[in-house]
Amino acid sequence: MKGYRPKLHWHAVCWELPHQGCMKCNTNGASRENPRESIYSLCVKNHDGDLVYAEASMIGIRTNMEAETKAILRALRYCKSNNINNVRIETNSLVVAKMIRHEWQIPWNQKRFKI
Repeated sequence: MKGYRPKLHWHAVCWELPHQGCMKCNTNGASRENPRESIYSLCVKNHDGDLVYAEASMIGIRTNMEAETKAILRALRYCKSNNINNVRIETNSLVVAKMIRHEWQIPWNQKRFKI
């Protein structure tokens, strides 16, 4: 390992307002270890950036991927029950985002989750 220098990659991330008439939902799920006590959170903002709804909850012993997925599922359920149809959901989980876009294989039974 002598002389090893890891390559660092970075890019700036900036939250942007949704377009007029749209909403944006940001989600997050976290676990101290995998699995361990976990929490999810979400917030919905309108096109002015005003907070419309926020939610967070402890979900017991779970993995971080389960927590991330729970956050997105709760966001979708909130939007559906409140007739919010024009919403962009943003997650900080590359793994979950790629699974949603069918770029990576989902490691559990999808039929369990109903929106």
